[in-house]
Amino acid sequence: MKLKALLKNIFEKFKISGTYSGGKQFGSGHIHRTYLINTAELDTPDYILQKINDHVFPDIDLLMNNISLVINHLNSKKSNTQGFIAPQMVQTHTEKNYYKDDSGAYWRILIFIPGLSFDTINDLQIAYEAGKAFGNFIFNLDDLPAHFLKPVIPGFNSLTKRFADFENALKNDVVKRSDSVKPELEFIFDWFEPMMNIQSRESKGDFTIRITHNDTKINNVLFNESGKAISVIDLDTVMPGTVLNDFGDAIRTTAASSAEDEKDLSKISIDLNIFKAFAEGFITKTHKILNPAEVDHLALSSQYITYMQAMRFLTDYLNGDKYYTINYPEHNIVRTRAQIKLAESMKENQEAMHEIVKGIMHQISAF
Repeated sequence: MKLKALLKNIFEKFKISGTYSGGKQFGSGHIHRTYLINTAELDTPDYILQKINDHVFPDIDLLMNNISLVINHLNSKKSNTQGFIAPQMVQTHTEKNYYKDDSGAYWRILIFIPGLSFDTINDLQIAYEAGKAFGNFIFNLDDLPAHFLKPVIPGFNSLTKRFADFENALKNDVVKRSDSVKPELEFIFDWFEPMMNIQSRESKGDFTIRITHNDTKINNVLFNESGKAISVIDLDTVMPGTVLNDFGDAIRTTAASSAEDEKDLSKISIDLNIFKAFAEGFITKTHKILNPAEVDHLALSSQYITYMQAMRFLTDYLNGDKYYTINYPEHNIVRTRAQIKLAESMKENQEAMHEIVKGIMHQISAF
């Protein structure tokens, strides 16, 4: 079936307001196939139609149940109506939140939220708004018990698991790439023990287990034309985690001076001004629920997540590019090198980042 006919056929399996008028591939996500579906009527919304990657997310019911719980809880919050919009899923005609087609593929539809998104930024106000958006997301879910959600990807933010996956990929070396990445391998091994500090503290119970987003890239925040954050999207990985995972990953993409696949390493560093702006927005929304250990490790969390992401890109490269969508054969190793350079810049600026966080907390506490 041709793409146009396929999209129209899937679209009509859902309870839609409006008539299908066309669809096109949309967004820059690594995991799912995403399409923007337009409707013919002026008074009906457009929609996001996604073919769910059931290799990455094999338990579709668990995935969609987690998302439903979070959306319903956000919609129950009065604060969510004050400029923030929760994503809205559309049910099928059989009252399900996904559709399985004859080929066994899984599809879902969400109402399209018009807005701007960015892969990189250099605007302090946008960074501040992004911090507020992710902070608001965590704060509004703080009273939803974490155990209500199940890990959609067990060990998603476990450095122990990621390192084991990496070692297995290196051992098997299925596409014979290990000899070409020796400096990158050395980095992963050298940084492992220092980076285990955060996981060790988590294991001791120093950090609160909450419902977290776990994919806080800057392009998962939507903004209006005035630069105000209006929505946090892409809720696939909502599950129990720590605030450090969300803060660290947000800094990895928000405060980086370039995209996560920048080839010119000389362009890659941590932007302390963007870091400060994001941290101010984030802490403004979360300071009432953060414990001292979490505050003390916010700055270090960016190194932790960036290191882990470098490891994940390198693991996929060694495995033959099975997980992440790539645009050219070397894409994953380019991503790896970019993340390594960013992690090194974060390490060089660690003390300054920590002092910024302390200063923000002190300023907020003074009021």
